Amino acid sequence: MWDVSDPARPQSLSGAQVSDRGVLMSLAFSPDGRLLATGSADGVVRLWNTADPTRGITPAGRLTGHQNQVGTLAFSPDGRTLVTAGWDDTVRLRETDPARLLPRLCAATAGPHDREVWQLHVPGTPYAPGRG
Repeated sequence: MWDVSDPARPQSLSGAQVSDRGVLMSLAFSPDGRLLATGSADGVVRLWNTADPTRGITPAGRLTGHQNQVGTLAFSPDGRTLVTAGWDDTVRLRETDPARLLPRLCAATAGPHDREVWQLHVPGTPYAPGRG
C-alpha cells in the first residue's frame, strides 16, 4: 500500500502487506478510513488498522465463517457494520463497534451477569450491570 497524500511523492507504507495467505478477492475501507477490510480466497475476512499511516498497517482482527472465497465487502455509511458476501452463497453482517456488540453478547449468554461473569466475557471493560 502507498500513501499518496502528496501525489508527487508517493510513500510505501511499512508493514502494509494486507494478505497473510492466499489471494485477495475484495477490499473496502471504512468511511473514516481508519479500518481496512480484506476478503481472501481462503474465506477469511481480515481487518487492518489504517488510522496512523506513519506506523504502517497493523492487524486489527480476523473474521471467519465463510466456507469459500469472500467476493464482496462493504461498510455501512456510519462504519458500524461490515457486510461480507462469499462464494458460498452467504451474506454476513458484522459489527465493527465492540460497544454495540456487548449487549447482544450478554443477552445471548443468559442475561444479567454479576461482576465476575462480566469480566470473563469482557475483561478490562468496566462493569455495567444494566448492559448484560
